[in-house]
Amino acid sequence: MIRSHNKSRSSWAFIGLAVRIAHGLNLHRDSDGRAFSTFETEMRRRLWWQVLVLDMRASEDRGSKPVILESSFNTKMPCNLNDEDFGYASQHPLPDKKGVTEMTLCLINMDASNTGRKINVISPTSERQSLTL
Repeated sequence: MIRSHNKSRSSWAFIGLAVRIAHGLNLHRDSDGRAFSTFETEMRRRLWWQVLVLDMRASEDRGSKPVILESSFNTKMPCNLNDEDFGYASQHPLPDKKGVTEMTLCLINMDASNTGRKINVISPTSERQSLTL
């Protein structure tokens, strides 16, 4: 039996809307031809990966497949930085910090969601590739 905590379709509708807005802003493409500042690039990455996490959590709640397929985006994960470590005037590239930052828990959540997607969802474009570490 498929598990679903919420019988309404509101989460399904809202995550679809969020994903389409993110696609409209090209958050799913790291290099879409436009030149973004370092700050804007990092903020776009953070926003995209939060949408991706929400999509995965919503699909788990609904007992369905996520809206975002792994093959549909190329946005890199955000940097492991505190908010105070970069600003609107920061220059490329932003170096990842070693150790715990304000982003560490978010990055763990993002990585776990992405790993769950790879384990649980087979992209229609893949040829049943085996998952490796």
